[in-house]
Amino acid sequence: MLDIGLPANLQPVIWFGLASACARALGVLAVEVTRRRVDMVSKESLMRALQVISVLLVVSICALSLAAQWWLALLLYCVERALHAGSQPLYYTWLNLHIDQPNVRATIFSINSQMDAIGQVFGGPTSGAVGERLGLRAALLSSALLLLPVVPLYALLLRKS
Repeated sequence: MLDIGLPANLQPVIWFGLASACARALGVLAVEVTRRRVDMVSKESLMRALQVISVLLVVSICALSLAAQWWLALLLYCVERALHAGSQPLYYTWLNLHIDQPNVRATIFSINSQMDAIGQVFGGPTSGAVGERLGLRAALLSSALLLLPVVPLYALLLRKS
């Protein structure tokens, strides 16, 4: 296993704090870019944007799993977090556009959150087991592979619309 390490000029906790701050700043930028570029009232536009972001998420996580330099890993981590932040408003808007009855909106959002939690409960330990057996890089790669089925699902939804 290749260890990318961190520069010794700062404590690791500082590096992780800087990575988090950078990721949050890029996340804010990603949300603003998404708001300006995506037609938020078109179901097709939202699905296409979500599909593109999903592909980019999978690619960025795969690239992160293969990064050999600390600066590249840091950059890819920030990109992944920004993509995730940018996808959230799109996803919730898309979901909202599909809810015809306002009295079930809270129920739909609750079920959505529960499904996300179930996915994390099963996906997290699965990636953790891969990481325990094969290392962190393999765990990251398995996480990317767990996200991959979303891409053809958006394609299927696009074809149906």
